Amino acid sequence: MKNSLCAVVLSAIAVTGLRAASDRLTVLISDTHFGVGRDAAGTWDPMEDARWAPEFAAFLQEVNRQGKGSTNLVLNGDTFELWQSVTMDCIYPDASNQDENLGCTEEDAIRRLKIVLAGHAPELKALGDFASSGDNRVLLVPGNHDVALLFPAVARAVLAAIPAPSNRVQVLDQGYWLSPDKMIYADHGHQIGQELNRFNGWPKPFLTRSGRVHLQRPWGEQMVQRFYNEYEKKFPVIDNFTEDSAGLGYAFAAEGRTASFKGGSRFFRFALFQTSMTQFARSLGGSRNGRHWDVEAARKKGGRFLIESIPEGDPERAAAEQTPADADLGDMTDEEIGDICDRRAQMAADGKKVSACEAATAGAAAQNLFLAPKAVMKSYLDETYKKLRDAGAASRPFEVYVCSHTHFANAGFQPLDGTGTWNPWVVNTGAWQRIASKEQFDKILAEKNVSLQDALKKVQLEDLPACYDALFIPPYAEKPDFKLIGWRPGPDGKGALGAKCR
Repeated sequence: MKNSLCAVVLSAIAVTGLRAASDRLTVLISDTHFGVGRDAAGTWDPMEDARWAPEFAAFLQEVNRQGKGSTNLVLNGDTFELWQSVTMDCIYPDASNQDENLGCTEEDAIRRLKIVLAGHAPELKALGDFASSGDNRVLLVPGNHDVALLFPAVARAVLAAIPAPSNRVQVLDQGYWLSPDKMIYADHGHQIGQELNRFNGWPKPFLTRSGRVHLQRPWGEQMVQRFYNEYEKKFPVIDNFTEDSAGLGYAFAAEGRTASFKGGSRFFRFALFQTSMTQFARSLGGSRNGRHWDVEAARKKGGRFLIESIPEGDPERAAAEQTPADADLGDMTDEEIGDICDRRAQMAADGKKVSACEAATAGAAAQNLFLAPKAVMKSYLDETYKKLRDAGAASRPFEVYVCSHTHFANAGFQPLDGTGTWNPWVVNTGAWQRIASKEQFDKILAEKNVSLQDALKKVQLEDLPACYDALFIPPYAEKPDFKLIGWRPGPDGKGALGAKCR
C-alpha cells in the first residue's frame, strides 16, 4: 500500500486522541470450499476442490510461526461448500413443482454439513491446533456457499467440530469482520451491487413457507446446481479458473457443442461475464451506461449478438458459433443487453478481438467503463460505513476493505481515486485453492501436449499450480499495511510464503 490513507480519519484520530493500532498479525483467506469429500471407495468426489489437507496444515503452522501465537485468522467466506450435495435434497415443495427460491432448511443444512465435516477432519484439526496455540483466533465470515452458517445449529456444529478452547473460534453472524480499531472491514463480497449471488435481508437470508424456515436460494446457486454440478462430475477442474469463462469455454470445446445458451440468455450473462476483478462491472450490479447503446439493434441480432460478444480466438467463441444465430433474446432485459455492450467495449479497449455494440449516443463508445463499477463500489462502501455507524459499531470510516468471492486475487486498488476525503483501499483475497489463470492453464496444456478438446478431460486438479492466496496485515502503530502473499508447499512438507500466485 503506497499511498497515504484517509486524511480525515487520521485528523479525527489526532483530535480525539485515539490511536489506531494492532499488535497482532492478521491473515485473511477465503474460498477453501471444504466439500463432499471422498466416496465410499476412498476416491475424491469430482465435486471436491479441497484436497490439500497437509498443505493447509503446513500453511497454518507457518502463519502461527509468523504471528508468534498472536494472530487473527479470518476465513472470509465459503470455508464450507454447502451448495453442492451428493443427494437430491433441498428441493421444495417437491421435485416436480419446485419453488426455486427456497433453499435448505436448518435440518437439511445440518445433514449436508455432517458429510463435509466427516470429509475434512484433518483440516478441522489443523484449525483447532492453530486456534489452541498462544492467543490465536479463528473468525469465520459466512459467504454465499456457506450461508447456512447463519443457522444457529449449523454454526454450533462447526464450532463443536473444531477442537479448540472456548471463544478461540467464532462464527460471525453479523456477516462481516471489523478489526478492533475499526480500520479494517472484511466481508465475502457477494452482496455488492446487484450481484447474482446476493441475498435479500442479509445477514438474515431466510424465507418462511408453511411454517418452515428456509435459506433463500439466489439465482447464482440455482445456476451452480443446474450447470456446474453436471459438468463438474465430468470435468473436476471446470470451476478452478480465475475467470469462469475460461473453464466454460474448455467445457464447450470438450462437448463438441455449445452449452452457453442452456438456461437462456441470463445463463449466458452469468457464465461469460461474471466473476473476475477484470470483469468487475459485470458482477457489481448491471449496466449504468446501457442507455447509451442501441439496445433494439442488439436485440434484433438475436443469438448473433451473443456470439459476437465473445472475442475471436477464445475457445468459447468457436463453441458458440454452433448455436443458431436466430436464438431469441426475449428473456434478456434491456439492462442486461446494455451490460454486455459495456463489457464488449471494455474488451475492445483492452485489445480483444471483439466489436463494440452500435451506439445510441455519440459518447457511448468512448465512455470510461470503469465509472460503473467505481460508482457501485463507492455506494457499497458508503452504505456499509453508514450501517456500521448507525449500529454503533464504528464512529469513523474503515481504511481497508477486504473482499473475496471472485477467486481472482487483487493486491489492492482505490476505487474512489481521491474523489473525496475518504479513499479506502479495496483488496481481494482470491481463493485458498488450486486455481489457474487461462495463461497458466494453456501452459499446462502445452507442457502435457494436450489438445483443446481434451483439456478438461486430461488435466486434473493435482496438475494445477500448488499456490494458495493469502492476505497478510502485520502489526501496525497507526495505519494498516497489507500484502497479498502466495503459499507454496515444499518437498520438506513445510513450504514457504512468497510472491502472489498470479
